Amino acid sequence: MIFGILDASGKENGHGLLNGIENVMSHIYIPALRKLEKGWGALENGNSGVRQDFMNKLEGFVSILVSKLAGA
Repeated sequence: MIFGILDASGKENGHGLLNGIENVMSHIYIPALRKLEKGWGALENGNSGVRQDFMNKLEGFVSILVSKLAGA
């Protein structure tokens, strides 16, 4: 279980919730998942392609957030 604060106030740069999600995903969750060796359940047994596909999609989602924030 992880407890933390997601700053959606927009005080930092005026982007609010999208910026908060992008920060948490790119600075906490993605690096943690990249280092995770165990705990993938059914994906742990030789399904590294599925895990990589999941990580690619997650990073793609963050890239979309970043591009949206850049255009806002």
